[in-house]
Amino acid sequence: MQDKDYETKVTIDKGLKPESGKNATEEAIVTNLFIPSPYVLLIQSLQSEHDGTEGTVHIVTSQQLTGESIKSLIRFEPELSYTYEIADDGFVLRSDKFDWKKVTH
Repeated sequence: MQDKDYETKVTIDKGLKPESGKNATEEAIVTNLFIPSPYVLLIQSLQSEHDGTEGTVHIVTSQQLTGESIKSLIRFEPELSYTYEIADDGFVLRSDKFDWKKVTH
């Protein structure tokens, strides 16, 4: 595999039907896809939420991550304790120390 990005076009012809369905697609569906190099990691999005007790930050990456220590690569200011878990599409940070009321924009 080469260290380069790939672009491709996917076409699904009209007439595709769901299992046990009667309504087929009336037009072809065409979309262009960008496939990043498997050797380059991109942060695609960050999504945060708080349930009133614990905050989570879901970081979506372009590649699946290994089990290496993410903690040594992430810093919060001011410092706070948190845990992390690897997800299929990136990783999730969790902490009961996330206080969204104190975040300034």
